[in-house]
Amino acid sequence: MNILSPLIFAFSANSDAFVIGMSYGVKKIRINASSNVAVSFIAGAGTYTAMEFGHIINTYIPLQMGRFIGSFMLILFGTYMLIDAARKKKKGGNPSKGAALESEASYYCRVMSSPEIIDADKSKIIEFKESIVLGGILCLNNVGMGIGAGIAGLNVVATSLLSFFFSVIFLHMGCSLGCKVIPDKLTGRVEVISAFIIIILGLYELFI
Repeated sequence: MNILSPLIFAFSANSDAFVIGMSYGVKKIRINASSNVAVSFIAGAGTYTAMEFGHIINTYIPLQMGRFIGSFMLILFGTYMLIDAARKKKKGGNPSKGAALESEASYYCRVMSSPEIIDADKSKIIEFKESIVLGGILCLNNVGMGIGAGIAGLNVVATSLLSFFFSVIFLHMGCSLGCKVIPDKLTGRVEVISAFIIIILGLYELFI
């Protein structure tokens, strides 16, 4: 089994968990272990479901065409992430403000730009019921890329498990680093690096 592609995908696709964790750390909002596991489980389950859907699509098209379509989708998503990061930087260097202004009506965009709104009771702790909402948001973020990865032929179980573990690690790590007040510039760099990794993965799956 090729473990490199699932590893690269899981690392990059869960970068948002790291960014959200940093945002919580800066604002002194804690995510306890059970909430972290719940968020990551939902994100991993979403990746699994999306990839299974991608595999089903793959059974109806020729193998080479499926690999091409899946790889193209990954490259497309990576390019979109890159353009989005550049647009946020252009709007003032603050990723969260750019997204919030751009789509105030979208709850998804508001959560991604200002994750603290998940803490509805202002308790400074992401409780279990709030973690379900956050997990759903991160799950939605992985669906499109998960379908592309499934069509490209990545191993579903390995990729989903790695997505779960990377989400747990990134949320915790981001929160810990955020407590030390990480500059906003790092958030933009994480998004750009993740975008390039997804593009490289798409190219890798296309030509191997």
